[in-house]
Amino acid sequence: MGKFNFIMKKKSLAVFLIIALFPLALHAKLIEPDGLLMKIIENNSSVSQFFLTADVKVYDPEALVPLEEELKEAIVPYELTDRSYSQNIIFIRDEFISIESLDSNQNALHVFIKENFRTIEINLDETRVFNYEDVFFQPIILFTKHVQYLIRDINFLGISNDRVSMRQEENLFAYQLGDDKANILVHSANYKVLSINRELQYKGRYYPLSVKILAWDEQKNKIPTHLQYFINSRLFKEVWVKTINNRGIGTKKNRLLKSYKDEITQDSFFDLLVNHAQ
Repeated sequence: MGKFNFIMKKKSLAVFLIIALFPLALHAKLIEPDGLLMKIIENNSSVSQFFLTADVKVYDPEALVPLEEELKEAIVPYELTDRSYSQNIIFIRDEFISIESLDSNQNALHVFIKENFRTIEINLDETRVFNYEDVFFQPIILFTKHVQYLIRDINFLGISNDRVSMRQEENLFAYQLGDDKANILVHSANYKVLSINRELQYKGRYYPLSVKILAWDEQKNKIPTHLQYFINSRLFKEVWVKTINNRGIGTKKNRLLKSYKDEITQDSFFDLLVNHAQ
């Protein structure tokens, strides 16, 4: 009798959850792609400029299991402590992004600069080469006033902007903008982006790449403060934002450009046309 009651309680709970979550699922099916894009922009409209500093931890995704093998159980990430670095990021909405990557002694390792539609990346340490996945602060693409800019940036990642579906993420429903392989997952209640997902080519093979946003600054700045980057379900990078400042951004931008004036020339800029899903 006790076992029967336990089973009935479990069934009742399952039915309750289905009934409780059904309105959210129905709502998710009704939203159109353009409407979801506008919700993302509106939700991030308060972010116009910032200077932030962040610490980046690096992990070896193949420390225990080769990348091409599927994980059958969770593994403890293996941190590469000697590969950690920090970043200084300047952002002016729809105009300017700079990302400086620095070693523990604050020596510059790499600089990424995007001004309007021109981009430059400079490796400054011959012993260590950085690429886009290593340095780019992915949530930056969400902070724009223009829907066409958001579409451009997600298309650049290989994410389609013409399809919205519903997906259950643990105990909530999320909007999925894009397909199952390349998409943005958005909380169905508050329209915060939960993750940015796509495929990445690495050593001749394609693997799922996921950038998970785990925490936001809720007080004032509305900027993600904790990110985890996964390749084929293995953690390979973790970003912790330390400080966020909204003042003197123009001065910081000019100071940075002046400090790299010898490395930056008109010929060193290139149009951002590479699709990083390939």
